[in-house]
Amino acid sequence: MLATKIGSDWSKLAPHLNMKTKDIKEINEDSEDPILQARQTLVTWQDLVGSSATWTTLSQALKAAGLEEINRTP
Repeated sequence: MLATKIGSDWSKLAPHLNMKTKDIKEINEDSEDPILQARQTLVTWQDLVGSSATWTTLSQALKAAGLEEINRTP
């Protein structure tokens, strides 16, 4: 699962998904579990951008956040 791979790096990824500071703060406050936080980051991003939430866009954000290895691992 992608959220498991992202884990605690969700906070590095979120700004590259153009998430607002208030959304990032809410995710941080809602749970202390990094996997749940990563999952919520992805869900919030999908909700915000709708059909623009593509693997290509996510892949670019992962690379911009310095997390491109997540994109390559099975």
